[in-house]
Amino acid sequence: MQHWFLSPIVIFWGVSLCFCWNDLRLGRRDKSLPAWLFFLTGWIAQFTFLYMRGTSMGRCPVGTLAEVITFMSWSLAGTYLILNLVYRSNALACYAITTTTFFQTLTLFLPRSSPGVEKWLSSSWATIHAVLSVLAYAAFCLAALLAVMYLLKERQLKTHHLTSGTMTYPAVTNLELWMGRLVFAGFILFTVGLITGFIRLENLPPAERQYDY
Repeated sequence: MQHWFLSPIVIFWGVSLCFCWNDLRLGRRDKSLPAWLFFLTGWIAQFTFLYMRGTSMGRCPVGTLAEVITFMSWSLAGTYLILNLVYRSNALACYAITTTTFFQTLTLFLPRSSPGVEKWLSSSWATIHAVLSVLAYAAFCLAALLAVMYLLKERQLKTHHLTSGTMTYPAVTNLELWMGRLVFAGFILFTVGLITGFIRLENLPPAERQYDY
């Protein structure tokens, strides 16, 4: 069963998180090599789980709550990796990995099946709706993390009491810029996701529309 992949993901990211917070405590701006290796290993294990799950079920792996949260966590981690190409911030890594580890830990206690969802996902419109919505949630989540970092650094700049950890944050202008871009990207993804969801409902036979509502 592919779900045995979930526990190692939590372990890999938990170890990476320990390295990241230790680097942040020491005032380092970049993650150490062990933190990178454990993070990438966990992300690859996530992709493997999603691929194997999708192959065995014959659909996109967003049919259960555990799959949705895993897909969102994987998307959040992937979005962070893209953002990290621009701003190599160990502080951002700490917040991002903490969030993804928390989400992934939740999946260990969730049901492995969701009756009725497989039938709904048989439509390509439903699959697109689910995938775009989850990607939008990931973008909003990372934007929220940047907002927290922005508020913390702005407050400490105003009080002139910067801590060693806050000093490793990206500049507030950069945080504001990427926060806005992620919110805009999430808004577009979520809007398109809603539209595809409406299209899916309109294509259902009248007898089945009441079930989906």
